[in-house]
Amino acid sequence: MGHLYGELLTACFWDTQTSGMMDGVGSSDPDPSGAAGKTTVEMQSVSTFTDAGWDFSDTDGDAADWWMPYKACPRLFWEQSYGGGSGSPENPYLIWTAQQMNAIGANSRDWKNHFKLMTNIDMSGCLYNIIGVDYYNSFSGVFDGHGHVLSNLTINAPSRGYVGLFGHVGTGGLVRNLGIENVNVAGAWTVGGLVGEVYSGEIISCYTTGTVSGNGSNVGGLAGSNYSSAITSSCSDAAVSGVSYVGGLVGHSFSGTITSCCATGTVSGLSTVGGLVGYNDYTSVTTSYAAGAVSGSSSVGGLAGYNGWSSTITSCYAAGAVSGTDQVGGFVGWDDSWTFTICFWDMQSSGQTNGVGLGEPDGATGKTTDQMKMLSTFTSAGWDFTNETVNGSNDVWRMCVDEVNYPRLSWETGMQGDFVCPDGTGVEDLEAMATVWLTAEGQAEYRPVCDANGDGQITMADFEILAANWMKGN
Repeated sequence: MGHLYGELLTACFWDTQTSGMMDGVGSSDPDPSGAAGKTTVEMQSVSTFTDAGWDFSDTDGDAADWWMPYKACPRLFWEQSYGGGSGSPENPYLIWTAQQMNAIGANSRDWKNHFKLMTNIDMSGCLYNIIGVDYYNSFSGVFDGHGHVLSNLTINAPSRGYVGLFGHVGTGGLVRNLGIENVNVAGAWTVGGLVGEVYSGEIISCYTTGTVSGNGSNVGGLAGSNYSSAITSSCSDAAVSGVSYVGGLVGHSFSGTITSCCATGTVSGLSTVGGLVGYNDYTSVTTSYAAGAVSGSSSVGGLAGYNGWSSTITSCYAAGAVSGTDQVGGFVGWDDSWTFTICFWDMQSSGQTNGVGLGEPDGATGKTTDQMKMLSTFTSAGWDFTNETVNGSNDVWRMCVDEVNYPRLSWETGMQGDFVCPDGTGVEDLEAMATVWLTAEGQAEYRPVCDANGDGQITMADFEILAANWMKGN
């Protein structure tokens, strides 16, 4: 401002670097103490403005005045926009950039709408606005990642609960088909790489990699807490650490379902620590596995730290190293339900000859590493694999070459083109593609595992990927 006379400045700022000016007002009467000069980095930090009382929140009783774009100064709330769409199921908001992704969290009025990710996005350096802050202000819409990936997201909120890309997904909320790679999330409690808590919502076909940490309870690689929700066909390879109720996939699951899921990252905590789920209560865990190393003090298990009353675990296995001092098991640390059905753990890789540290181990069988890599170990127990029909035709698991790898879920692929066996590409993968040739999403015959490029249809483009990896091994 060139000259100020007889007016007051309150909670105002200017950029000293872009303006090239260290003085905010050339001449004034009275003193211009209400205008503060800031660096460009400070002008792109939301705390600069919220500390001065600027309104960026929709949850404080009135509508937000401002929002913070990615690597930019604040904008008026009405300026924000997405990359197209109206937010309806038929015409979702389209997300093309980190700025548009960040705008979702800044606008709680849109948390009931539909979104579709249109490309892979690098979130490096983004001062991210978490989507959904708590039970009363949750995301209840639909976010479809459309097979794309958000990478390099950092959230550092060590004193906050409900921390993740989504802080809280509430009733009716759905997140699907989304990859989160190289995430670095730190929070206090209820912390997840994808979502802090999913409450009466759903997560389908999502995965996370990176690190997730909490200085309290309910910390998971994918979700901190799963409450009355369904998590399906999802996985985490994140390294997870917390204090209690810590899991490779979910920290605390209550009255929910976990189906066809996996966790392969390391998990550490003090109490109730599990390779897949930390605290499993009134929850059904089916056809899932954990393969990461698990360490803690008490109630430590390769698959679950604690398996509570009215919980069931069916057709699951654990293969990671397990260490602790009290109530330690290769499969479950403390079991209070006695409801394991045809489950297994690797006695050699886990270092545990006891499947359950405290409780009854019935239904969980210890095997050597060689036995855990034999197809017959599982088919003789009734597990349904891609290359057999005796145990059903749903093709839940895949393995056809012994002594190469542990069973993998049929929707997982190692290298592109490895559709049937977790051992590399070969004739069996070509045969699998041939059986669903030219099918697409929505058709009964369509098998997404054979959709190598993820475009929703089995075509020559997928065959070219298979050919490029022909006869390569994992």
